[in-house]
Amino acid sequence: MGRSSATPSLRRVWDVDCVTEEKKQIEVRLRKNDENLEKLKQNLATSNQVTKNMLGMLGSFGTRLEALESSIGPIHSETLKLTRTHENIELASEELVKVISYFDVASEVEETITAGPNVQTLAEFIGTLERVQNAVTYFTKSDLASADSVTERLRSQFETGCRGMEGT
Repeated sequence: MGRSSATPSLRRVWDVDCVTEEKKQIEVRLRKNDENLEKLKQNLATSNQVTKNMLGMLGSFGTRLEALESSIGPIHSETLKLTRTHENIELASEELVKVISYFDVASEVEETITAGPNVQTLAEFIGTLERVQNAVTYFTKSDLASADSVTERLRSQFETGCRGMEGT
């Protein structure tokens, strides 16, 4: 009996030691968990502050962007108008150069028409007559009042040139 009564008390000591050891391990884990929880709370607070700051910056950026858009809108519209005006001026300038070149035909071809065609210059003479005819066609279609005298001069030159061709 002596033995059997000693064994239960050893078991209790061993059980108490195990329980005490487990309790210590649980307490250590609880402390670590508490430390981790505290770190997570700090990280969450930092993250919330960073989020709050970022939202403030984004709000400020949005406000500044809206102000920029409202100030650039009229500038953009004016730029479009100026671009359109520039394009129209370029087209008008090109057309004026074309009209002026037709006005210049009469004086440019006068010498060639007066000289008349010959065997060596026949191709050049025909090209000159085509230029005169193109200018007459242009002025006839354009209905420019200021071109009447030039048109008559060109027609006269064309007729003179054609008569010169008949003799060749």
